[in-house]
Amino acid sequence: MEFVILIFGFAFLLLLGVLILFIRPVLGRSVVKFTQREDHPLRVLARTEGDPKLTIEFIAELFSKLGFSEVLIYLLDRSGTRLLPFTISGVTDVDLEAGIDLTSDADHIIAKTFHDQHGHRVTASRHGVGVGSGELPLPFVTIPIVKKGKGFHHALTRYFNRDPLGALGVIVLSAPAITEAQEEALVELAASLAFLLELEYLVESFEERGRELNQRVYEIAILKELGERFGYSLNAAEIADIIVASLPQLISYTTAASMIIDGPRIIFRIYLATPVSHAFLDTVKERMLASLTALTNQDFSQYAVEERITGTIIDESNVNAVQSFFNIPLVINDRVVGVLNVASREAGHYQKDEVTILYTITAQASRSVSHLERVLAAEQAKLNAMVVSMSDGVALIDAENRLLVINPAFLTILSIQKEAEDVTIFDLIQAFEGRFDLRPKLAESIRLDKRIEVAELTLGERTVSLVLSPAHDRIQGVLGVVINMHDLTREKELERLREDFSSMMVHELRSPLDGIRKLAEVLATPAVNQDRAKSQELSRMIERSARDMLEIVSDLLDVTKLETGRFSVVKADASLSGLLNHEVEYHRPLASERNLTILVRVDPKLPVVGKFDEFRIRQVMTNLLSNAIKYGGTEREIVVRVAMHRQGSDPNDEMRLTDPSWLPLPELYPFRQLSDAAMVSVSDSGQGIPTEQLPKLFSKFYQLQSGGPAPKRGSGLGLVIAKGIVEAHGGILGVSSKEGAGSTFFFTIPV
Repeated sequence: MEFVILIFGFAFLLLLGVLILFIRPVLGRSVVKFTQREDHPLRVLARTEGDPKLTIEFIAELFSKLGFSEVLIYLLDRSGTRLLPFTISGVTDVDLEAGIDLTSDADHIIAKTFHDQHGHRVTASRHGVGVGSGELPLPFVTIPIVKKGKGFHHALTRYFNRDPLGALGVIVLSAPAITEAQEEALVELAASLAFLLELEYLVESFEERGRELNQRVYEIAILKELGERFGYSLNAAEIADIIVASLPQLISYTTAASMIIDGPRIIFRIYLATPVSHAFLDTVKERMLASLTALTNQDFSQYAVEERITGTIIDESNVNAVQSFFNIPLVINDRVVGVLNVASREAGHYQKDEVTILYTITAQASRSVSHLERVLAAEQAKLNAMVVSMSDGVALIDAENRLLVINPAFLTILSIQKEAEDVTIFDLIQAFEGRFDLRPKLAESIRLDKRIEVAELTLGERTVSLVLSPAHDRIQGVLGVVINMHDLTREKELERLREDFSSMMVHELRSPLDGIRKLAEVLATPAVNQDRAKSQELSRMIERSARDMLEIVSDLLDVTKLETGRFSVVKADASLSGLLNHEVEYHRPLASERNLTILVRVDPKLPVVGKFDEFRIRQVMTNLLSNAIKYGGTEREIVVRVAMHRQGSDPNDEMRLTDPSWLPLPELYPFRQLSDAAMVSVSDSGQGIPTEQLPKLFSKFYQLQSGGPAPKRGSGLGLVIAKGIVEAHGGILGVSSKEGAGSTFFFTIPV
């Protein structure tokens, strides 16, 4: 129902507006005289989107057309206790600043009209309306500004602080006579005016509520922003500065100050919103110091005071003293670290709301910083552990070119032989000298807030990539630069190996394919076709070339399976000694071509039958024997040994039982932790393997760099596959080598 009334009300306002557009040119100048009181309800309403002035002008014109030349309207003020006069027309001697108190002036005819909510005709002089220095001439009528039917909206009760709210004011008209029809018209006009004023007051009420909510939302937004800023500082003086800087948005003051305990000194900072004297400043300082002394129970008389004054100027001619102030303690982890103060030259300036706002901000700062202090210690330890354990080099340099953090990897890559805490920015500059201008790049990154990347940089025998990234803080902006240095040496080596491998694969596959093509062409000729022996020989050569290609492809597939975790072995009962003897006999002709002798030493305690994948172990032996023949030199021996290893025993002792000439294996392999296993080794008497090449032997595509004549190149995948096969059986594969004395490759198979 109320919604329908509001719709009709707005429609009526629209109609009035249209009428006003046509009537105002006829009226000439406005007949309305507004009061000068800023708190007058009509002046308040005039500042809203609606314009009550136009409404009153229209009502005044209607009164004039009805024959009323002298009109006075009283409206209820915001306190709900007084009626304020508003002159419409014809009255010149009424004091617009005066009013009628609805309590003390209850017998006044206008007050009675308001309370009774019905009109009066006044003819006797004792009822004259005395306002200021004049009176309305008799006779006159009073009409209450009330709505017909249902009362005013409940929101107006809060707006005027009056419950119940029966009327919004009183209309007083001076008229020699009034007919019944005129009286009815006046009542209708008063009801319409009541309805229109209700709408205007409701708009004002809702706008006030909106402003209050907006202010509250604004305060919450400021608190949220401050909370985020608090979370990035542990310095109590900085926290106090953040709080003081936010106060102009929330509280009016003459000065805002902070006093912070900082070791053996007191930091006193004060912001002047308006000019004050030194006496004013001294009063604030003394009261804050007294408060701080009481809160901490400490004597600060011997403390040095660091003072900073900002804001406007100090004016000694300004003799206004501190009239109102309040202090709020700043507490971090149950420690009073300082006091905040707000002071004003106006007495009684601060009420509960202002104190609550500052207390809320300070409490939030206390909680944020206290929590940050507790978390920071734990997080610092985690961060240090993380940075230290990173394989990439990491360093943090601040805006003043001070080295704050550097991890061991960074020092290793740059070959800096110092402890991290002893390293300075000058050590880094020296390490990069001639290859990278570190200091100008740091300045560029900070000044331009720019990420700088160096894709490839050579540092001695290492190749690295560098990334310089600005380190940001939400409050202070760029704090410094984080340097991340990634060692590309291994990746570059692998890239070179891949390129070599690709080149080798093209050659290894093209040679047999080309051979097959040519042999097939020869085989197709009539002369060869009729020679059965020649045809069979060519067929065998084609088959051998195809087998070589198939081995290469099989190696590639095996490596792919190993890398993807899809490699598997099929274990079955088989004879290890029988397998070894077969492989040795198979490789003897190839060894004989290089005048190499293959010897076999088998432990008699070796079980006759074991459980393993015979095909895959044969593949391992083929690789080890082929490498021994390839790199074992000429006119020397290759020794194949098989011994039974017992858990907890030394494999060197066990191997010596089969062959006293056994060279000890390095201790880097976990033999003693192995369960019972058969241990197989293949030893050659070649040039041995350089120590620096040993870690690379089991890398993909790696080809051993031999000092002798270049042997036939393979795929570089054999040892990688062999290691994967042995580990799939639960064993280990390793190597022991000594330059000039030969090498020993070994593997174990659990039995």
